[in-house]
Amino acid sequence: MTFKTHVTTSLLISEAFLIITYPIFKNYYNLTNLLFFFLIIIFSSLFPDIDEEKSTISKIMPGSIFIHKFFKHRGFTHNILGLSLFTYLFYIFNIYVVGLNINDSIFFSLSFFLGYLIHLFGDLVTYAGIYNFFIFDKKIWRLNILNNFKVGSIYEMKIYLITLIIQLIVFIVIFLNS
Repeated sequence: MTFKTHVTTSLLISEAFLIITYPIFKNYYNLTNLLFFFLIIIFSSLFPDIDEEKSTISKIMPGSIFIHKFFKHRGFTHNILGLSLFTYLFYIFNIYVVGLNINDSIFFSLSFFLGYLIHLFGDLVTYAGIYNFFIFDKKIWRLNILNNFKVGSIYEMKIYLITLIIQLIVFIVIFLNS
């Protein structure tokens, strides 16, 4: 998927996640926390592509040159181990560098995990799939839904436009109800 499709699908799914988990996280639902939640979703929905030299995230992240020198695209950053490791590092960063308490770090790390996971599932439905999804299995994994479209294809553009339109409707409804 392209960066814009990763972002729109991640935002849409994360909004549904917030609605479903409202009873659990309602204490975190204020403007500041939700703003950070969605910024983290956007960041983490792009983060796995840090192993691709020409990706949007590689262009803005300092030090990404070292990652794509050592890891091939859709390799380590696109498997379960990478998801777990980077989410854990994000959690630790929030506690020891940002200074968040454990509960806040869990909430924001969950948003990182969610955006990252949605990215991986987005790549699983493309024709290219993900190599090594379950770490050392030496297999290309694909989910046979959405016809395994090619990145940048007309089919992906339709997915992007549909998720973008739904996003706009959701924001309009929220704005009109506030």
